[in-house]
Amino acid sequence: MPLSRLTRSRILSDLVAAFDIGGQELDELRSAFRSPTATGTAHLGPSFHTWDVAQTDDDLRAVVQLSRRVIGGHAGFKTDNGEAPTASDIAPLREQVNRRPDAVELCIRNEIGSGSDTLVGYMLAYPVDAEAAAGLRSGAMTSAVDFMPNGIAQRVVDEAALYIGMVLGCDLSARASVMDRCITRWTTWASMHPESQIFAKRSTADGERWLEKYGFLPVADRDAIWVRSASTPVAQPRRRRLVAATV
Repeated sequence: MPLSRLTRSRILSDLVAAFDIGGQELDELRSAFRSPTATGTAHLGPSFHTWDVAQTDDDLRAVVQLSRRVIGGHAGFKTDNGEAPTASDIAPLREQVNRRPDAVELCIRNEIGSGSDTLVGYMLAYPVDAEAAAGLRSGAMTSAVDFMPNGIAQRVVDEAALYIGMVLGCDLSARASVMDRCITRWTTWASMHPESQIFAKRSTADGERWLEKYGFLPVADRDAIWVRSASTPVAQPRRRRLVAATV
C-alpha cells in the first residue's frame, strides 16, 4: 500500500523520497503510524506533537542540549562535554528571542497517558533586515551569531529576507513535524515578500539533502548558508517511483 494511503501528512511521504528509506525502515513506519489527534500534528508513534515558543532560559538551555545530543557542535553550539549549558551558551539565542519572540519555536512531544512533555525538536527562523540580508547574500555572514543587534526585523516593513537557522528533530517523527511547520512558515512569509530571498543554515548531511530538495543553493560554502528565491514554488514533483519501489 502506498505510504500516502497511511498518512495525511505529505511531509512523511517526502521523507521516504528525500532519505531513500528502504523496506525495513518503511515497515517500521507502518507499524509505528497512528492517526493524529484533534490537537496534534500528523506523525508517527503513540504520542502527539504540540508547539510553543521559547519563553524562558530553561527553554533555550533545552534547545542547546538537544542540539548537542543530536548533531554535536555543528549547530554552532559548543560540543557537549557533559556540562549543562551556561549563560554564555544561550546568550546568542536569548538576544534573538528578545528581538523576535517567535524566533525559536519548540516541538514538544506529549506522551499519551503519561502526562510528560519532552522537547524533541525545534525551529529557529525569523525575518531579517536589509543589512543582514546583504551579509548573508555575500557570504560575509555564516550564522545568526554574525547578525548586528538590530539585524532581526521587528516590523514587516523592515523584513528583507527570511533566515532559517535550524530545523531539528531528534527522530523521524519530530523531523517531519518540524519540517512541515517550517514549510508553512516560509510559504506564509513568501506570499508577503515574493521578491525577497530565503536563507538557511546547513548543519548536517540530511539538512543538505533537504535544502537541495526544496530549491536552495549554497551561497559559497556548502557547509554554511544556502539561499532560494521566495517566489520559487515549494511543491516539488513527487518521486512516486521511489515510493512505489520501497513499498
